[in-house]
Amino acid sequence: QASVPVAHTATADLNHYDRYFFNGYTSDGGLYFAAAMGLYPNRHVADAAFCVVKGGTQTSVFRSQRAPDDRRAATSLGPIVVDVVEPLHILRLQIDAPEQGVRADLTFESRSPAIEEPHFFQRAGVRPFFDYTRLTQFGAWTGWVEVDGERHDVRPEDVWGSRDRSWG
Repeated sequence: QASVPVAHTATADLNHYDRYFFNGYTSDGGLYFAAAMGLYPNRHVADAAFCVVKGGTQTSVFRSQRAPDDRRAATSLGPIVVDVVEPLHILRLQIDAPEQGVRADLTFESRSPAIEEPHFFQRAGVRPFFDYTRLTQFGAWTGWVEVDGERHDVRPEDVWGSRDRSWG
């Protein structure tokens, strides 16, 4: 919370961020995927990543770019898109990176409330080094992941995972 509009950061710290992280995995361990997306407004940078591990091979997609002027546009970075369908309950993750052989359309649905972790604050000498808050949530995934043309269906009874949302 700050006394400035949400479009502005409350600090000039270059490391200030606003991030998402997701993961999903099959019950047999045969498929794992993870996604991350971050906005670093004081650095004017936004970045995202998606990786899939299948059959012992990891395939990854990365995107880094100048942050958009309107932070609402910072959830769509090239081939990686995060869409909040229902706040704190349903989020959709879309990947369209044919150059890397990766496509996905995945929906996360919460199985627990969002859990606010304790505020994390650490100093390096007299300077604040970390000052952030995170929420964690457990859920299940629906949709599909495609790697090199091979499509893998994702069903909530078999693919669980978690997400976090952190800022500071």
